[in-house]
Amino acid sequence: MFNKHNLLKILFVTILLMVFPLYVQNAIWLWQNTDLLIVNNWLLVVFYVFLFLLILMFLRPDKNKGMWKKVKGVYVAYIVALFTEMFGIPLTLYFFSFSFANFEPVETLFALEFEFMGSKMRLLATSAIAGVISLLSAIIIAIAWKQIYNAKGKLVTDGIYRFSRHPQYFALILIIAFWTMAWPTVLTITLGTILIVSYVWLAKQEEKELEKIFGKKYLRYKKTVPMFI
Repeated sequence: MFNKHNLLKILFVTILLMVFPLYVQNAIWLWQNTDLLIVNNWLLVVFYVFLFLLILMFLRPDKNKGMWKKVKGVYVAYIVALFTEMFGIPLTLYFFSFSFANFEPVETLFALEFEFMGSKMRLLATSAIAGVISLLSAIIIAIAWKQIYNAKGKLVTDGIYRFSRHPQYFALILIIAFWTMAWPTVLTITLGTILIVSYVWLAKQEEKELEKIFGKKYLRYKKTVPMFI
């Protein structure tokens, strides 16, 4: 049936298809131009790590706390690795630069150039997109957290939960996926893949608990609302 959920899926896939070629182009550009990267600006590393770890304040699952602690640890490692490679020591990109040295040079798009924390920043179009996605995802996480908090143990099926059974996990997956594509290194690709798989697994485990608690009411909700989008 063609409904609001199908429209969201079509819109989401369309956006992915539109931006994916840009991410591929910029990934190759990154691997060819290590001399243009920001290095050894640890103030930037600390600033962005702190900024992205603030998201964890709005993620307090009641179930699977043991597994969540492990996944949270991987998320922290991912964020540290991402911004260390971006502004500290881009070891992976240095390695890739040798592999792509003989490839035909490609051009990339800069969204903006500016001075920030002692460095001349070249904001890539892909990083700008990932930044916007991160902001929207943070808003989704905060809205979902507020709904769960106000529900006080009751099943939440309205608001943002009308469109996704797990909006917080979906938002986290978006953040991880878009930043991994924007800054593809061995560490970000490896940890990002582990995180995405873990979030899907956690969502499925939480659903088993919700089925035990809410029974048929949750099963009816599960049939009408998709897991993520």
